[in-house]
Amino acid sequence: MDDQELLLERQQRILDTMEGKKTDRTPLWFSGDAAMMRYVNPEVTFGQMVREHERLTQTIVDGFLPRFPKIDILMAVDMNSRNIGAGQMAKTWLPGRELPENEMWQLLFEHIITEEDYDYILKHGWAKFNEICLFERLGYDPESLAEDLAEGARNKKRFHDAGFPFTFGGMCPETFDVLAFGRGMMDFFVDLCERPETICAILDMMLDEYEENSEQQVREAVAAAEALGEKAIFSVQPGVQANCNLLSRESFEEFAWPSYKRMADFILKNGGYVHFHMDSNWTNVLDYFTDFPKGRCIFDTDGFTDLYKVRDLLGGKMAFTGSVAPATMAFGTPDDNYQAVKEQIAEMGDSFIAAPSCSLPANMPRENIDAMYAAIDEQ
Repeated sequence: MDDQELLLERQQRILDTMEGKKTDRTPLWFSGDAAMMRYVNPEVTFGQMVREHERLTQTIVDGFLPRFPKIDILMAVDMNSRNIGAGQMAKTWLPGRELPENEMWQLLFEHIITEEDYDYILKHGWAKFNEICLFERLGYDPESLAEDLAEGARNKKRFHDAGFPFTFGGMCPETFDVLAFGRGMMDFFVDLCERPETICAILDMMLDEYEENSEQQVREAVAAAEALGEKAIFSVQPGVQANCNLLSRESFEEFAWPSYKRMADFILKNGGYVHFHMDSNWTNVLDYFTDFPKGRCIFDTDGFTDLYKVRDLLGGKMAFTGSVAPATMAFGTPDDNYQAVKEQIAEMGDSFIAAPSCSLPANMPRENIDAMYAAIDEQ
């Protein structure tokens, strides 16, 4: 079987799982490139991961993936961390620059959006204001951002050529979160109470601009994938900070759900598939996500959402990922990790995709990665 045949086999396993069909085995989803790089070379530093990200990505392709042939889908392995804060209205501190060589990159939230900025946004548009924030207030370099996007595209092609599906697509904007992070959580939540119409108008504007500027790109990605018999998937997560631990159900419906619904419908209308990247707790609003067509979405949890309720409400309608606690992955025994995956395989049904919690921790021991994989490999 060549790499393209393997890719289509993996893709079909995921598509069948989205439909709630029984497959030959539970699919496996891995994400998080730092752990994979360190599996190949435990001595690699975080500074090297930033400076030599593309070279080290190739070590994943050459040295990690051949050991785990039953991985079906990869996520968050194509993103250089140099500018990762730019999408969340934060500065990025890097190892070997602001931080020691082997300390993990960090985000610095300086709350650069003022209440007065809302009026500027409504008058001049979000795109113009976003450039002011990124390049003047946060100090990002537009050439560096462009270089990272180009490098990410090359890394995606590496994984595609190695036989992994769903490399066509991209990430949709984090509309709610960039306002929350840029304004500061306390001030932003006050604004939700005192200026709800303003916030909703800005969120609508952000989506208007995204749809106008991105529709052709989405269609081209879908067409490029379909030409190879593949599907394009887009990550939709406009608001991690709209989760159930922070917003009431009523506030979620007013401020966040319209963005989820509109963004996902936009992708689906243009032929794409949707990956809901759902960090934090969404247990109290899971029923909203039953609104989407069967077989077109993946609900990607990170351990804070009740997985049994995800199964009961969304299973059979869309695929959903499992979750092994980060503490278990990083500090548990191999048997702890093996048993966690085995238990979920036994209980979660035919819409389930085995996965870590958001991503493999960078400090996850090799033997724990091996143990998680063993639970899939023995099926």
